[in-house]
Amino acid sequence: MNRPAQPVRLAAVTGLLVFSAVWSAWPRAQAPQPSPSIDEVINLKRASSPALSPDGRLVAFTIRETNWDENAYETEIWLAEAASGEPRQLTNAPKSSQQPAWAPDNHTLAFISDRDGRRQIYRIDITGGEAEKLTTVDEGVNSFAWSPDGSRIAAASFDKIADVWDVLSGEILVSLRGHRDSVVSIAWSPDGSKLATASSDRTVKVWEAGTGRELLTLRGHHGGVLSVDWSPDGRLLASAGADGLAQIYAIAQDDLLRLVRSRITREFTAEECRRYLSSEQCPPLPEVP
Repeated sequence: MNRPAQPVRLAAVTGLLVFSAVWSAWPRAQAPQPSPSIDEVINLKRASSPALSPDGRLVAFTIRETNWDENAYETEIWLAEAASGEPRQLTNAPKSSQQPAWAPDNHTLAFISDRDGRRQIYRIDITGGEAEKLTTVDEGVNSFAWSPDGSRIAAASFDKIADVWDVLSGEILVSLRGHRDSVVSIAWSPDGSKLATASSDRTVKVWEAGTGRELLTLRGHHGGVLSVDWSPDGRLLASAGADGLAQIYAIAQDDLLRLVRSRITREFTAEECRRYLSSEQCPPLPEVP
């Protein structure tokens, strides 16, 4: 009467043996790795800020390492061949070198470094030579941008001002004054005729690059504006802020006029044209199609 139970017992024993074999192998295959120590985490190298050269041949990037002697992180710029990935270190100076950006000529890099105490813009020829300091901004540089032709660099600073520097002479050509707080980001229009700045004062401003004349003040953010950039055709501006919002602004006058015409039917006053269209003479409003 007990014989029918034997196959079940044998199956159970067989299953137990199989499970035991698998279980004995499992810790060896899936053994948990020990957690890294705090020192090991702090000592990790971190790569960031990749910038591809205009011809696509090289990549500039930064490596952050721990300087235990100075109890600080230090960042240097490296280069790598895009095809092979072979890296080489480009900068090696006290403190840090950051935010590499290529000139249109494919062999000049500009970057920000605090090696002399304050954050300034330096440029270096990647084919050889030492880095040359370009700016001398009292409060230090926040960010910068090459002009499309590579002859100028626009620098946004902590002192509420943005300056346009001549790359060859190292002289300030134009200063952009009007923000009420730090200028965080700056961008050239694709044709090089205008500059856009983003500020901690919650505004974006548009300027004539050649004269420094303020053209527009764009609002809409409820916190500091962190970055700004142009559309490829120069008709739109995009901004991102600490409020978590991204804004898109129409910049071209005919686009602005169409927006105006969709909302009002009267003509602008002269003051409204100066304020909103950056025009001393009011153009006629287009007809609604």
